Amino acid sequence: MDLAVQLHASLIHLLVIYLPTSVLAAIMRGQQPIVGLRPPTCLLPPSPITSSTQPRAGLFPSRGCRLNLFPQPCGLPYYYRHGNPPFRGLLPPRSSHLEVVGVLSVCRHATRTSVLTLLAGTRGIPFGEASGTGALTEQGWEQARKLGELWAKDQPHLFRSPDQVSVCATPVPRTIESAKAFYTGAFPGATVPAVDLVYNLKPRHPYLEHLRDTFRREDRTSGRPWACLAIQAWDTIESLCANGLHKHLPPMVWHPWVVVTIQRAAHREATRPYTDPEALRLAAGPVMSFLADNLHAMYRKYNEEQIPQFVLFVGHDWNLDAIQWVLKTPSGAWQRHMDPQSLQIKVLRGGGNFFISVSVNGSPVVIPGCAPAVGKGPAVHELHDALRCMNAFKSDETPPSLPLPGRRPL
Repeated sequence: MDLAVQLHASLIHLLVIYLPTSVLAAIMRGQQPIVGLRPPTCLLPPSPITSSTQPRAGLFPSRGCRLNLFPQPCGLPYYYRHGNPPFRGLLPPRSSHLEVVGVLSVCRHATRTSVLTLLAGTRGIPFGEASGTGALTEQGWEQARKLGELWAKDQPHLFRSPDQVSVCATPVPRTIESAKAFYTGAFPGATVPAVDLVYNLKPRHPYLEHLRDTFRREDRTSGRPWACLAIQAWDTIESLCANGLHKHLPPMVWHPWVVVTIQRAAHREATRPYTDPEALRLAAGPVMSFLADNLHAMYRKYNEEQIPQFVLFVGHDWNLDAIQWVLKTPSGAWQRHMDPQSLQIKVLRGGGNFFISVSVNGSPVVIPGCAPAVGKGPAVHELHDALRCMNAFKSDETPPSLPLPGRRPL
């Protein structure tokens, strides 16, 4: 009995500390919830991390298993697995063991209701056409189709046949969630030098703790209440789910209107970037939407060689503006109808791990908040030489005898 009383008191203490005032008030009033909302997969996208706020290696302890109270809307259950390891930098294998498994190439021609991904794969996970909801203008749809056909013609090694080209629409809220998932998967680091611009990509890393600390710090200094409320809502959900204590919590916690009221608060704060100009500016990750959606599939299908090999992303103007701001690319880097090779994001695989490299107009750029995966040495030079050689070849030339496939810039 004493244990039950202590658990009950601890729960009330957690609710008072972590729940936003508006949520507590709604619970006390017995307010009926809005049914059908789900919490975000992770926190709001972080602002660029400066050297003063970046964590050092080894600061993330194993969190063990967490039970998910709500269904995952994007299929990325990375925070709820056993034994998340502490941060350890991964060295990519030598270039003879690296291959390109995905490329995002960005151009503009979408409406503001969704983003578009034009894709095909040699052994790919099947995707169908899903753009019948006004995702593209008629001109944009035609351009996307032609771009896909050109890529299929110029890079036949990425396709079984040109008929594999398909177009998929992704709602704007989904791309924001994917952006957050991508940032959560990126390895943090103490410094990001201007060289060795190849990064680890491991979505199971518990980056969430660092994002919380960053938001709390920024909320105190810049007065952004949306960040603080999102943290409180998500902390509450995790507090209710942590360490399997749900079996000992009082029945009141599982009352539907309590659960969904918390859900609603988390959802409302997670969607704040759609209306908050500053938050929208920080949401630079929508271009990663397809990549984030398929990271789990990449790991799951790795041994079966079922990894999609080609991605062409057609995004919003404001997505590209945000990317320009975060990557600190020169002003005017994005034209109204830009070349699809102006911004490229390569995903490389080697030794069972995935790595990512971003280039703007052919030059690699720093990904803020991510530590470079590689150190100085022969492997770095070989990797960069392979990427440069791959980008230099034209469609009418014989591809080089390199492990990284490509005839034109990917």
